[in-house]
Amino acid sequence: MKKYFLYATLVVFFLTFSFPYQSIYAEQASIQITSEKTKYLLQTESIEIVVHLKEAVDVFGYSLSFSFPTNRMRFLECREGSFFQTEETSFQFKVYESGLVTIGSALLGKQEGVHGEGDLFTIVLEPIRTGSVRLSTADIVLMDSRLVATPCDSATYEITIYEESNDPILAVEPGELSFGTVQFGEEPSKTFRVFNTGKNSLAGTVESLTPWLKVRPKKFENEEIITVTASTTLLPPHAEYEGFLSLQSNGGNFEYRVTIYVDKDVDTEPPFLNILTPEAGYRTNIKQIFFLCETEPGAYASINDQRIAVDEEDGVFFYRTLLKEGNNTFVIKVWDVQQNSASKSIQIELDTKAPSLTIDPVPLQVTEQSIDVSGKTDPGAELIFNGMEVLVQKDGSFRVHYEIIHKINQLIFTAMDDLDNEVTKYAVFFYKPPYDNIIILSVGETVGIFNDKEFFLDAPPQNVNGRIFVPIRAIADIYGADIEWNSDTKEVHISLVGVHVFLKIGDTKATIRHDKTGARNVTLEAPPFIASGRTMVPLRLISESFGAKIEYIPETKEIMIQF
Repeated sequence: MKKYFLYATLVVFFLTFSFPYQSIYAEQASIQITSEKTKYLLQTESIEIVVHLKEAVDVFGYSLSFSFPTNRMRFLECREGSFFQTEETSFQFKVYESGLVTIGSALLGKQEGVHGEGDLFTIVLEPIRTGSVRLSTADIVLMDSRLVATPCDSATYEITIYEESNDPILAVEPGELSFGTVQFGEEPSKTFRVFNTGKNSLAGTVESLTPWLKVRPKKFENEEIITVTASTTLLPPHAEYEGFLSLQSNGGNFEYRVTIYVDKDVDTEPPFLNILTPEAGYRTNIKQIFFLCETEPGAYASINDQRIAVDEEDGVFFYRTLLKEGNNTFVIKVWDVQQNSASKSIQIELDTKAPSLTIDPVPLQVTEQSIDVSGKTDPGAELIFNGMEVLVQKDGSFRVHYEIIHKINQLIFTAMDDLDNEVTKYAVFFYKPPYDNIIILSVGETVGIFNDKEFFLDAPPQNVNGRIFVPIRAIADIYGADIEWNSDTKEVHISLVGVHVFLKIGDTKATIRHDKTGARNVTLEAPPFIASGRTMVPLRLISESFGAKIEYIPETKEIMIQF
């Protein structure tokens, strides 16, 4: 008997001294008011309003107030719900003329409180006048098994009382929508039903009055299921929010209430960051660089503080930019909505400068059969000389040996680094043999010398009035010229590589013709002649016509021919 009195006193305490509780917790219990439908005919005998408790933790007892408008509803009955799941409770209520009902209940005996959700009580009301009816709870106190108050959210609910007519009447079920507790970043969806409780055809529209709520479809006829989606990324977490939808129709208008509590787990783990390309320490001679990275979908990214779009499906992001000569530092950073961040720094080197290359001086004219050329380039550079790779010493020095095979020689050196930056330098020189082709003839002698080797003439050279004449056969032997003799006209035609000399025995007139420049006539100081059956022709005229150099040495009576 004493124990029962103690818990009855507790209930009286709830009813008399209940007070509102200001929540400071991320998650807490909440009250929900529901009914079978949201529109009722005035002639309805009774309407059952259910008060439901959600997300309860160790609830041992409760007290609250419930209010209704007495000008539209009449109190009929209040009965306990199934929340405590036992008959051993101290359920009590009191009705006031103002439409306020105070309700309280507690478990009997010392035991653990109830967890989860369930109906606290049902209030039965009778409609007495048409119009909108607003029902609400307040002054909610939940007590746990340690008799410590825990927080709980209150609730409001609207129904409509109407009289039957021939017009369509807009009805909504349930009367309001609650998403409950939702994690930040989720986009939950719930539905409600619009339907016609009147006559004729119902048509209308649904529009969101709140930015974080989206609805579909936006038009309805007679009966329709409306889907409501909440965008929690637009709502700062750890708070409860209230939004509204506007329903406009030919059967009346309705402002539909939607509630949600946005929570967020504490996440201290930063998103991962992978730099797919380029690799750290990358060197290049191309000014444009391309970054390809990946992170978690939904994360944010920047490179050197420039925001980069991240693909919402696979988390890939990329970036193109230009490098400056030398080292370039890039800081890649990713972060999530909780501002957990990760970053990596990468160095990229742009090197567009070719290696140095120095060729030691090469003489313009060389008389030897070979030549050595030296120089220096950057250590580690690759050196190509006339198409062949050359060994470069550790200090960058090199030496090449070149066998001379042409009169005009071009040496090509190309130095190239590991990025294919290259520089090419040239050296040109002329090869002059140690001596020219030299022929020495002597007046009156049939022995001649060709590059230090003796040879014989079929007739000796003669000096006629200061002009040297040689047998025409000697011209053919010396120069390899072609000789044509016309015995009828006593004319001689001597030709060599496009140069033609026309002479006539006993005639001082001669003709010299070049295939490219044409012909010219010359006058000889002494004409060709025949001696001992040999045709003698002027040596200087023919030699100089063929581009040779001739010199007569009177002291020794020697003739030197260079060609």
